[in-house]
Amino acid sequence: MLSRISCTLLAACIILCMALSCKHDDAKSVTPISESSGYPTDVANIIVTRCAIAGCHNQASYGNADSLLLDTWDHMFNGDNSGAVVVPYWPQYSPLLYFVNTDASLGPILSPTMPYEGRAPLLSKDEYTMLKNWIAAGAPDKNGNIPFASGAATRQKIYALTNDYGLDLLAVIDAQKKVIMRYIKVGADDANPELGHDLAASSDGTFLYESFVTGSVMQKVDMLNDAPLATANLGGLGWALLCLKPDNSRIMVSNWISGGSVVSVNTAGMTVDPANTYNGLQYPHGIRSNPTFDTFFVTASNGNCIYRCFDPLISHPTLISLNGHTATDAPTNPAENLGPHAIWMAPDYSKYFVTCQNSNEVRVMDGHADTLIAVIPVGTYPQEIESSTSPATPYLFVTCRQDYSAATPNGNIGSLYVINYQTMKVIKVINGDFREPHGVTVDNQNNLVYVLSLNIDGPPQHHAVKNYRDGWYSIIDVKTLAPYNTKRYELQANPYECAARF
Repeated sequence: MLSRISCTLLAACIILCMALSCKHDDAKSVTPISESSGYPTDVANIIVTRCAIAGCHNQASYGNADSLLLDTWDHMFNGDNSGAVVVPYWPQYSPLLYFVNTDASLGPILSPTMPYEGRAPLLSKDEYTMLKNWIAAGAPDKNGNIPFASGAATRQKIYALTNDYGLDLLAVIDAQKKVIMRYIKVGADDANPELGHDLAASSDGTFLYESFVTGSVMQKVDMLNDAPLATANLGGLGWALLCLKPDNSRIMVSNWISGGSVVSVNTAGMTVDPANTYNGLQYPHGIRSNPTFDTFFVTASNGNCIYRCFDPLISHPTLISLNGHTATDAPTNPAENLGPHAIWMAPDYSKYFVTCQNSNEVRVMDGHADTLIAVIPVGTYPQEIESSTSPATPYLFVTCRQDYSAATPNGNIGSLYVINYQTMKVIKVINGDFREPHGVTVDNQNNLVYVLSLNIDGPPQHHAVKNYRDGWYSIIDVKTLAPYNTKRYELQANPYECAARF
């Protein structure tokens, strides 16, 4: 029989053990793994303990693991060398899931399966589903904060139209991290691709407008909340380029067909204004206006001329020759088909620049006399043209989709020509990581140029999970005219046009 003292000592030991045990549990609950990582606890238990480990995606080794750092929630949204790995609300376009999935019935699978080479247990079906549901809910941090949701009024963003072979999408790129932060489903027909063609952003950063070349609508997007807002029914097909009035009250859109038109839309109600619509044009495409938005310059894309359309409407616009020959929008001589594509107006409206895709030139016209003042040879098949707004860098950036030279990196095609619009001289040819570059925009807040590569017949992509090739965007530094980095930021297929918010 135990003595009373022995019983007392035994009880004390039991209480002490219980206290130590409780203290240990409390310590774990006060500083769970998510406290330092920022992930919710269940997500951290997978990402931090199975991915952000030695030899993989931690601080010491991520440089050799596609530059993907997963030790914290914030670092995850820096992405890897191929761009975003998680896009909030869009698990189907979050490549992280492709590499941790082992069951094709749950979603796409890409090799190598992660965690890599048995360094940690593979994810179970329940763990994968939990991650997928977390991303579908916006991939919040441990406090419920959604990535990229703060600072909506001032956040700088780049928008890129793309097409997932049936699903028309607008990719939203965060200008700080440079990765895709959202996708927006756009268009009016969920059953058929409408092929977004052009974008125009309001000067106040509130609304974005988009046209569709195989659709019958123009759409208005809320850039604060990244959501479709309103649709204008234009009828027919072939809606191409946009020109937005400086006060954002009216937008013109070209109808890129034979016998096409330039339609005026009141942006407040997204209604067509027939009184200011120009009809009977031949494949009208690029469009710019004078400062008072009552005269419009429109490229006749199968001719050697542009249309000068006056407001109020007259019976037929004036044809302006781009080569000094008789102006024609339907030439019988193929040599007269310069293929005028896009048009850019100088800030002082003294001259305008026209890319001519068939003659591989940029032609410069006097903005008052409508006469040719310069011909600038550029690369093969020049397409879009955008500018820097800084007086220190008076540059035009022209994508030349089919350009190829000895300087073109192996496996690439296309170039970016840089023109000083004051001297009207080419100052640099950038033969970067391009494959059929088309869309281009300038982030004038950060002095960066975004270039979209269509990659229609190029290399398969790192994140590709379908039978077609996704495109990508590259970033160029405006000040140095050199690549901003060596990353290839992947998009969905056919990334066609882009625009900066501010």
